[in-house]
Amino acid sequence: MFGGFHLSGSHPVGKLFLFIYRNSLVCLIVISFLMLLFFKSHEKLNERFVGHIVSVNLPIAKAFSNPLNIFYISVGFFQDLRNLEKDNTRLKFINSQLHNMLLESRIYEYENKELRRLLKYSSKLPLKYITTRILINSHGPYVSHAIVDVGSDHNIAKGSAVISSNGLVGRVVSVSSDNARVMLFDDVNSKIPVYGLQSSEKAILVGRNNFNPYLKYVSKKSKFKDGELIFTSGDGLVYPVDIPIGVLSINDDGRYVVKPFVNLRGLKYVQIVIL
Repeated sequence: MFGGFHLSGSHPVGKLFLFIYRNSLVCLIVISFLMLLFFKSHEKLNERFVGHIVSVNLPIAKAFSNPLNIFYISVGFFQDLRNLEKDNTRLKFINSQLHNMLLESRIYEYENKELRRLLKYSSKLPLKYITTRILINSHGPYVSHAIVDVGSDHNIAKGSAVISSNGLVGRVVSVSSDNARVMLFDDVNSKIPVYGLQSSEKAILVGRNNFNPYLKYVSKKSKFKDGELIFTSGDGLVYPVDIPIGVLSINDDGRYVVKPFVNLRGLKYVQIVIL
């Protein structure tokens, strides 16, 4: 029965359909081969046919591919996000390590520079001294002291002058076996005999803790000049002579203030003169 009509096996058309039905695979192969030969000999027609097939199936392919593409893109995005988070964590760790290494490098560079400057400066002094590290640096409204990590075991004695690569720091006021306390030159109890390099005028440098020290007992006929250099005079044998202290500045109120060469708050190493 084909399309409402009954075809017997003796009918020619019925025999043809029966043959095709029984040999469908062979018929498909033969038809494919014939189509291959036909399109091979007609390349332009083949291109048109293929293009038409692609055009017809392209919307269907897009309809199925878009959700898949979105899915794959989403999966790839989250994978990239996880990888980015891991890379960010790793880079933060590396950055932290590099930061620590940079800090250590700067510390070593500073310490090396300070030690070199101390050694260079000490060659100008005909004095015996010992280089040491400051353990505690204390500044307040009533006291300005430091603790160093050498004491009587290293021949440090009370009254020893303490210097740095830039000039005067203070003097030792108490000594233990393995440490010593230094009164810094800006302490309120500090009194240092000094003189001006240009004028040769003498005076006493008095500390003011959180403020720059000033000159006391200055003669009314003083020849001190604004901007001249101030050094220890050596009077009273409290400090060695010619240790640089700072630059003189004469204020509007007539006070002689000295801006120190040494930054006492940033000191790390000092030299202590051996008496």
